[in-house]
Amino acid sequence: MPRVFFFAIVLFVATITGLARAEEEALRISEARKILKKAIETADTIQDVTAKVILFGDIARVQSKAKDSTAAATTLQHALLSVTKLKDISDKIHLLEYIAGVQLVTGDYSASAATLQQCLHVALAIQRPEARDFELRTIAKDQATAKDIVGALKTAAAIQNPFSNASALREIAVVQARARDDQGTLKTCTAIQDIALKTYALLDIAAAQREAGDWPSALKTLQQAFQAGTGIKKDSDKVDAWRKIAIAQAKAGDRRAAITTLRQALLIAARIEDANKREVALLGVAQAQGEMRDIDGGINTAASIPDHSIRAKYLNKIVTAQAEAGDIQGALRTANLITNDFTKTDALLVIAKAQAEAGDIRGALLIATAIKDAFMRVVALYDVVVAQGRAGDGAGVLITLRQIFQSAVVIDDKHTKDVALKKVSQDFATSGDIQLALEVTAAITSSSYKAEALRAIAKAQAKAGDDAGTRATFHQLLKVAASKNAEILREITAAQARRGDLKGAIRWSVSQTTPSESAYALLGAAEGILAINEVKIEPRP
Repeated sequence: MPRVFFFAIVLFVATITGLARAEEEALRISEARKILKKAIETADTIQDVTAKVILFGDIARVQSKAKDSTAAATTLQHALLSVTKLKDISDKIHLLEYIAGVQLVTGDYSASAATLQQCLHVALAIQRPEARDFELRTIAKDQATAKDIVGALKTAAAIQNPFSNASALREIAVVQARARDDQGTLKTCTAIQDIALKTYALLDIAAAQREAGDWPSALKTLQQAFQAGTGIKKDSDKVDAWRKIAIAQAKAGDRRAAITTLRQALLIAARIEDANKREVALLGVAQAQGEMRDIDGGINTAASIPDHSIRAKYLNKIVTAQAEAGDIQGALRTANLITNDFTKTDALLVIAKAQAEAGDIRGALLIATAIKDAFMRVVALYDVVVAQGRAGDGAGVLITLRQIFQSAVVIDDKHTKDVALKKVSQDFATSGDIQLALEVTAAITSSSYKAEALRAIAKAQAKAGDDAGTRATFHQLLKVAASKNAEILREITAAQARRGDLKGAIRWSVSQTTPSESAYALLGAAEGILAINEVKIEPRP
């Protein structure tokens, strides 16, 4: 066969396949839109305005994923109409902010800006100045995020409290910096009166410049931040600002400037009179030394601290830095300098986690299983489980989970034990061992934690296609927690639809007893269809 004919056939087959996939996608989207329409009709019958608006927002997000921006906008208009019925100003503001956020996610920037204007109008009617300023600050930030910088600056100007005003301007300046509006950023930053917030704003701007790859500008801005920081009156605040500047300088490639900045921060920290504030400041410097990998400097600083407890915490920060850098032996040597048993155990947790993440499961298990405290042992073993899961070692995960279960059941504190057992149950479910997950769940005494565990099991069963098991677990869940199950219903129906059982997902949805649960279940079914790559769906009448 001549090559030209061969390639013509290949092209023809590819075209036909592409058309078939496009038809499948169009069918899925059409089916999802029908289900979402039913979800809206159901949601509209919910009496609680807050619950209704939040559900409308969730539906609008999925409508946007279904490439139906018109329907998403209409749904959010319904949400706005519902908000007008509210009398409580605080509730009205928060829901308007929520709707504006959803409009932003769906790409409708103009609608988001308009909603925030409504929100601003409501907020200005608040009588208490502190409450009004708080709301205005949030609105200004949201307006800046929605790219309405002019509106954001006007809102910030209406804030009476100097600190709140400076906080709003800081957030606006960061948005401007990320948009590479250098002139606007500088102007906004200059208007910030609070010296500490101006310093932090410059830090944020430097981070945005670094993220954009503009290293020279970032270093220049950090120098401006350092100069601004010299004007901070409280020593504790100055140390916090300078240690953050030092970390940023190191990340931007100027290690020499970073060490100089940090040494000055350390000198100021040592002279703080208040013991608690001095401890916080010193530990902040230790964290910075750790992040900068200045291990020798950190150990020398620790040796100069007379208080045993603070010295132990300081060394723990150094251990963390060493372990994260892969220097396990160095981390163990530093951990051995710690005299406080609890802090030393905390350091060993960090080392075990680093070993597990580096693939040294055996070494991590040796440290984890040697920890005497049952709860801390559970925490260490969990880090091993996470590493085993990432490595695809399913058998290892189940073995370690059994070790965790054995440690969890001997935890003395009832609440802590329930927290640990809930997590074990959820992980057994995720790993596919439903029977063990149910056994662990039976040992949980708290109803709320038992309910969380059962939700995870039902989700895993639905994902695996075990419809009978899912129903059985869900009925068990209803006995423990009759409400707050809408989200798990959403996940169950999404899993059903995703594996092609759309009819089953819809049956589950319409069989629910409350409009909220039924609507969320329908929403899940729509999400499940949209998540399918290829599936044969027969159009419903």
